[in-house]
Amino acid sequence: MKTEPRSSLYYNAYQYVVSWTQDEIGCIRSLDADKMLKHIGMRINYERQRHRLIAGASVNSSKFTTRCRSNLESARAFLAAEPEPKKLVFYNNSISVYTNDRTLYDRLIECDWVTTVWIKQAELSLPPDTILLKDPQFQYRTYFRGRHMAKPDKTRLHNWISVQGKEIAASKSLREFLDPEFKRRYTWWRSDATESYFFIDHNSLQYETMLSMICPGMVRKTLSIVKKQ
Repeated sequence: MKTEPRSSLYYNAYQYVVSWTQDEIGCIRSLDADKMLKHIGMRINYERQRHRLIAGASVNSSKFTTRCRSNLESARAFLAAEPEPKKLVFYNNSISVYTNDRTLYDRLIECDWVTTVWIKQAELSLPPDTILLKDPQFQYRTYFRGRHMAKPDKTRLHNWISVQGKEIAASKSLREFLDPEFKRRYTWWRSDATESYFFIDHNSLQYETMLSMICPGMVRKTLSIVKKQ
């Protein structure tokens, strides 16, 4: 099993993270069967609209084959039945399940609706409030809270990050979230909510303060970056 040097448990609560990729896995986000079907319907409508804009694309082609839908329902039912506390994090076609139940991985690899499953264990070997990076360019990393953002708030945050130039670096997922063109082309169907894995890197704690002023309550935590030896 792969271990990850950390200063704390995942989300200060979980010892393991189990991950896999699966087509359209974001549709099961709520683990509610009816909401999953509604989400699938939204995605199919998006596909149809997109196909109309692409010359020569078949309007009948869809990612949501019978097998895809069956696999999504299997994943939803599997996770909904899990009694142990867990946190689900989605990104594109991947899902990470944070848990303290090591057997979750063992049971997942026996399922025929998933191909490859990865597991990592938190290794509490770093000083408090630090993160280990191979080639760090900054001194601090500030993580966001997961919360809804109104359009004016997103625009204000986007403008602030742009103005800072090379003084801060936003994570790829955060840049995509704030980019209106990216959202229009690929992810319009997602909710306007930040994710707990969004972050900015910077060299001064003043940027944490500034972020808190621009988006009150948005800062989840700030960690000092340690270079991997």
